[in-house]
Amino acid sequence: MRVIALRIPGGSLPLWVAELAARLAQLPGVDLRVWAVPAGATWAHGPQAPALLRPGPPLALQPWLQAAHEPQVADVLIDLCPQVPLRGMSPPGRPKGEFRSAQHEGTPLSMPRWVPVDGQGRQLAGRWPGLAHLALGQGAQLTLLCQAPGQRGWRRLHEVCGSASAHYRRGVDGLFEALHQLLEQALQRWAEAGSAEAAGEGTHPVEPLPALAGPAVLVPLWQGRWRAALRSTRERWLTQHWRVGVIDAPIHTVLERPALPRVRWLAQHDANGYWADPFGLPGEPTQLFCERYDAHAGLGHIEHVQALGDELVTLARVPLQGAGHASFPNVFEHEGRLYGMAETGDRRECMLHEVSRDGRWAPLARLISGVAVADPAIFHWQGRFWLAFSNADREPWANLCLYHADHLLGPWQPHAHNPVLLDLRGARMAGNFFWHGGQLYRPGQDARGGYGSALALYRVEQCTPQTYRETLVHRLAPQPGGPCPAGLHTLNAWGQRTLVDGKAWRFSWREVWHKARRRVLGARPVTQGMEAQ
Repeated sequence: MRVIALRIPGGSLPLWVAELAARLAQLPGVDLRVWAVPAGATWAHGPQAPALLRPGPPLALQPWLQAAHEPQVADVLIDLCPQVPLRGMSPPGRPKGEFRSAQHEGTPLSMPRWVPVDGQGRQLAGRWPGLAHLALGQGAQLTLLCQAPGQRGWRRLHEVCGSASAHYRRGVDGLFEALHQLLEQALQRWAEAGSAEAAGEGTHPVEPLPALAGPAVLVPLWQGRWRAALRSTRERWLTQHWRVGVIDAPIHTVLERPALPRVRWLAQHDANGYWADPFGLPGEPTQLFCERYDAHAGLGHIEHVQALGDELVTLARVPLQGAGHASFPNVFEHEGRLYGMAETGDRRECMLHEVSRDGRWAPLARLISGVAVADPAIFHWQGRFWLAFSNADREPWANLCLYHADHLLGPWQPHAHNPVLLDLRGARMAGNFFWHGGQLYRPGQDARGGYGSALALYRVEQCTPQTYRETLVHRLAPQPGGPCPAGLHTLNAWGQRTLVDGKAWRFSWREVWHKARRRVLGARPVTQGMEAQ
């Protein structure tokens, strides 16, 4: 049993603190103990954002609240008010000592101390945490800092970036949901590594930033409200239309150029829908599989299509057993045979198909069941098969999960730390992994500006059943002056060429009517939920 000390602001109990304590206490193997510092010491810097002060139940912390103002015994301290000096806390089995926060003189900390901060390094119990990134529509960015025993410096232990509204009063809900995920993942990794300060990277200063006030608060607040209102209006009156494009160069060229290479766009959209999620049929220079989105039904299905010049021609619709919405028709070759997978989240499974040279799909094996698998992709790494996808039951645009197996047909086992990545900036898959120069790369979707806004490319550094580490190497934004200036969300090799898709916003009375009808009936387009933020 791990003893977790949660040090919180005193005075009136905010709802977000009560919810955080309840979530931590429910984790297996955790003995939670809560200490509240004197109210005057914490709130002396001025009022906080009203959204942060929504009151929680007065007795919510009673089961875990300690009588003393300072923790006495714990394995790790989660400190929500590190600006207040701390005395007299020791880990179990160690003599009591004295320590203070890094900006104060005093004896260094004698036990691990975790401090969550926002993307700018502002403490969450300070004024307006997360405001800058939320107002810019950049999501809820949080970092967990760790101060190891006997040291004054800090290291980044873990980072997350969750989806959140640009409207601050609504966005803080996403901020604190990201905080729950940040701490839960850190505690999970601690249980695996056996050390509360394991896996920290680099150093990070934690000197408090100047308090936000006046125009520094009002300007981003109104910017965020305007951005949230603009997204909501766009979602209601406009419709995203995707278009398949071809880059007449190998996929690795996107790593070598600062901007997206010239794209040859295919197949103008029509009133009935569009093609997206292109995956080339290996060995066939003109054939590919795409999602065909039906604007009337608000659902997608898989089509086998052929590129003739700058046009796409449907060869056949690919029927998938029991599928409602279907997308991301991932086709790949292994040992001379073709295989295919698609996103069919309604069925809560991942089915592997064998694909014939004429484009027919035959069910072969159920790789995963009971999980809402989105955008699946398989890669081979150091003698083991890996399946990467997003779990649509969580934040579907901000998580990356892994399963692994010794053989392609399984059995498949989950990674020890799923989701291995919580990041709106690129966690969701955007195509197949690819190799270049002996390095493995993963394309991801950057959804900070809304669903399918841009692409992020990562180099895989380490992948084992207990670890996963990757490095961001490049981001690709859509071409502002091109026919698809609003987004990119697929990148795939197609022989010596590269497939992409791009987004543009279109107005159509017919599609406004379909949207209104779906809202009345309680159904929504599967691919457009992100734009409501």
